[in-house]
Amino acid sequence: EIAARAEKEIRYHLRHACIWLVRLGDGTEESHEHVQQSLAQLWRYTGEFFEAESYDGPDLTQLEQDWNKQIAAVLDEATLSVPENQFMATGGRAGQHSEYFGFLIAEMQHMQRAFPGATW
Repeated sequence: EIAARAEKEIRYHLRHACIWLVRLGDGTEESHEHVQQSLAQLWRYTGEFFEAESYDGPDLTQLEQDWNKQIAAVLDEATLSVPENQFMATGGRAGQHSEYFGFLIAEMQHMQRAFPGATW
């Protein structure tokens, strides 16, 4: 049941993100430029999606090919382009994070630390 619910949620968020990416990328010149700059800043983190670990199980090669195909179609519709020759960040799965991670994790842990034992 949890997997079925998670799949439904993932599909919803994927559809929602794609709609907005197309709307902003193919919108005004200003929105296009902002989205393209964001893509250029964040693209370097996508390579790590497909770095396999021994515990991952299935081969991620086909998943990566399918992902690249789907992303290329959405970016094409949004009149955006994949940044070329960009360094790909790595190491996150091995616990090597940028200096920004500390601030992010602190924000995420705030509620649990402020209200220990709280339930939702």
